[in-house]
Amino acid sequence: MDFWLAWVSLGLLLIIVELFLGTFDFLALGFAAILAGLLSLGFWIGQEIWYYSVIIFVVAGALAIYISRSFLVPHFKKTHEKNPMSMDSIVGQQLIVQMQEKTKVVYSQGLYRRIRNDDSVNPWDTVEVVSIKENRLEVKKIM
Repeated sequence: MDFWLAWVSLGLLLIIVELFLGTFDFLALGFAAILAGLLSLGFWIGQEIWYYSVIIFVVAGALAIYISRSFLVPHFKKTHEKNPMSMDSIVGQQLIVQMQEKTKVVYSQGLYRRIRNDDSVNPWDTVEVVSIKENRLEVKKIM
């Protein structure tokens, strides 16, 4: 097998691995390997001076990872709005405390959710959800 073809094959394999992981690092390394292979073909770098293509791969890989982490990852993995059905979307909401089977709960998004600090609040008090711990809501009473 030609030396340049080994680099291109490695690059394609790294890009295929990236399809399963989604980290952008293997994608960057895959492009760097393909670039090393194509430059090896273009400049006739053979097996006798293989270290030139390794240097090209290392430099191009470092540059590609820097670019992907600086520009691609923040663009594609930015925090989206909170999902309205997730527990985190409840934080900051004002709810009314109710009693259900001798337990103080709040009703939100079609579900009854237990509250943690239920000593300081009474039924029919209005509370604000501060945080979520151990699948229970931390609330503070609103005067």
